[in-house]
Amino acid sequence: LLSLPCLFLISTIAPAISLIIGAGAYGLAALFQEQWIPVEPKTTDNTVPMPTRPPPREPLYRAPSNA
Repeated sequence: LLSLPCLFLISTIAPAISLIIGAGAYGLAALFQEQWIPVEPKTTDNTVPMPTRPPPREPLYRAPSNA
């Protein structure tokens, strides 16, 4: 009876709920026979080539107009 108040403390309820959710997710994964598949390294080269032209830039200053 002395341990009964521990059932109502947030410090015991929060980890218990977390454990139940994790066990449920693990159980569902086992139920649907989910398997771990390692990530294979990519064999294709997806690198972008270096640019051949410089980017367009505005002039450093604007020349005064004669108008």
